[in-house]
Amino acid sequence: MTPEGRMHSSAVGRFLAVAMPIVLVATAGACTKETKDETKAARKVTVRKLAMESWSEVLDVPSTAMGNAIVNVFAKVPGRVTAIRNDEGAYVKAGDPLIDLDTRDLLISTRAVEGQVEMARAGLVAAEVNRDNLAKDVGRFTELRKTGSVPITEADKLDAALKAAEAQVGIAKAQLDVALSGQEMSRRNLSDASVKAPVDGLIAKRSVDVGQETSPAAAIPLVILVAVDPMFVEGTAPESVLGRLKPGMKAVATFDGMPGEPFDGVLDRIGPTVDPISKMVRIRVAVPNPALAGGTRRLVPGMSGLIRLVPEQGRYFVMPLNAVRRQEGESMVLLFVGDDSKVTERKVRPLRRDGLRFLVRDGLEEGLRLVIAGPKDLEAGSLVEVANP
Repeated sequence: MTPEGRMHSSAVGRFLAVAMPIVLVATAGACTKETKDETKAARKVTVRKLAMESWSEVLDVPSTAMGNAIVNVFAKVPGRVTAIRNDEGAYVKAGDPLIDLDTRDLLISTRAVEGQVEMARAGLVAAEVNRDNLAKDVGRFTELRKTGSVPITEADKLDAALKAAEAQVGIAKAQLDVALSGQEMSRRNLSDASVKAPVDGLIAKRSVDVGQETSPAAAIPLVILVAVDPMFVEGTAPESVLGRLKPGMKAVATFDGMPGEPFDGVLDRIGPTVDPISKMVRIRVAVPNPALAGGTRRLVPGMSGLIRLVPEQGRYFVMPLNAVRRQEGESMVLLFVGDDSKVTERKVRPLRRDGLRFLVRDGLEEGLRLVIAGPKDLEAGSLVEVANP
């Protein structure tokens, strides 16, 4: 090779030695930029289209059935028990006989009072006859007095006798009223010797036996009646639902002894107080318990079960908690994907939580695409690809 050729070859070598690193650096930079763009464009998210849906808050409360009233039945008159007419476990109507007491002393008393009534009636008749006769005499004396044929003193005596007779009639009437009152009381006592049910209900307990003496002053009732229609079903609910419970709300009761069989009722009472320790409030549901053939009932006091209430229901946006990017005060920040595949940000205020979900009513529209899964550093303005259709 000539000297000129060697010089040219050396110069080309030096140029390549300098230029190649520059080209490699530039190429590497271009590749890095392209890789970053590709990485940014390839970020995928999972979305869910928003649609309002029906939601109900269901409250299940352990409960116990009990009668709507407990009536202690006492004897109204003293006496010895002679018969048990309806025993424990029987369903009775108001006026049905429960227990009979000995009536012999009461019959004697009644006959004596009836004799007093007859005497009082006879006394009234005699007093009225005497008054009427004196009134006739006064009428005759009044005519004779006009002619001066009768002394004034005799006429005055007759007037005084008439007034006394009228007073005696009043006394006789009062005596008859007293006797009639005694007769009514005596007959009532005789009737009360048959102890009757004051209300419809179930005989829950009988405390006396035939031959036992009793009286109105007895410490223990003869019979305990429980009114069972409607049946009250009671339990305790959390204080947190107190503001959403209203008397008259529909309720459903189920019982352990009758699985799968619901009984419709209405919320009858709430509270009236909250237990300061447990923070629970007493609730009571009234459930109809009509008589079946033979007078029996489906529900009896003491049955255990559940009360189901729906304190609130409606249509809401029901959102998963894992869709929340961050919380700002009472608001939650959510990310959405627009039609241009860019991320936007919205703040919403939840109405309440429901387990791992929360409810929103305002500030959103149906059809929005909510990001429910994606990169942790995703932010507004990011370009994303929706992984699911």
